[in-house]
Amino acid sequence: MDENQIKNKILNYICHKIGTSMYINSFNRKSGTNKITISLGYSIPRVIYDDELKKQFIKFIKFDDIVQLTFTINTSGEVYTEYDLKEIYETINKRKYRLQRKIEQIILDVVYPKLFDVPLLQNKFRPIYNILNHIWISGKFSCGDLVSYKDKNKLVKYFQFLENLEMIRQDKNNDYVMGNIPTELKQALKNGNDIEVLKRLFGYSIKEGRKYLKEELHVPMVEVYIEIISAYYYLASRVNKSVKLTADTFYEEFRSIYDKSKVHKTKFFAYLTDLTEANILQRSDGFFRGDDTILKALAQNS
Repeated sequence: MDENQIKNKILNYICHKIGTSMYINSFNRKSGTNKITISLGYSIPRVIYDDELKKQFIKFIKFDDIVQLTFTINTSGEVYTEYDLKEIYETINKRKYRLQRKIEQIILDVVYPKLFDVPLLQNKFRPIYNILNHIWISGKFSCGDLVSYKDKNKLVKYFQFLENLEMIRQDKNNDYVMGNIPTELKQALKNGNDIEVLKRLFGYSIKEGRKYLKEELHVPMVEVYIEIISAYYYLASRVNKSVKLTADTFYEEFRSIYDKSKVHKTKFFAYLTDLTEANILQRSDGFFRGDDTILKALAQNS
């Protein structure tokens, strides 16, 4: 059999045994043997909607090198191999997850100064802002100030949160002062007014501490906002344009990407309004769209 015949037999085997979305990423037949080693890739079609244009775009998302398989050709010309189906699909899911997290991180690097303008985040994490603001204005948050604070226990957990991020630290008097400010913030802090500085400090803390907020402080709303933002830009980045979605289409796309059946549509719509108010998303003529600056950042980093 020639190489194309063998490839067709292997593809037929893969389609029946493993899945129809697989493809051969690389093919190597060892000379003088009945062994063929292949690298298997995974490709899924994604339909992306633009409700204003009433168009659908079909894009394929590919993951190369999911698994290596060694096939044997028997005496009757049939091919077979050993594989672990569960392991293959676990690898696929991990690759999907890593892609989503990469997009989330790129987006967060662009939008984090705007997180303070999201009303629910601003309200929920007001203690973070209050601590940063106090230290920024006075140079420290003294032990005496903490003792006299009305809701001391609530504030303490956010001191711990900010200290874990090294945004603040305790000096020799056990007063809290600014910590190791990240390099990316230093220039912005140097040139910005107080409000801009505090927005950046607040947003950076939320960005870097999202896992802690969810797992330790049991506040999952940050993740939901990030996932909503990322769902939109994930879709838009696939077609390299700012697509326009109705709220209903947006909701269905979000549920499809993140499998978030527990987020009720009413709450989702409220989140969209919050993100529009913060200028992270835009809404006009009944359609939601994104920001071209964020799309450019995604294109440069993906």
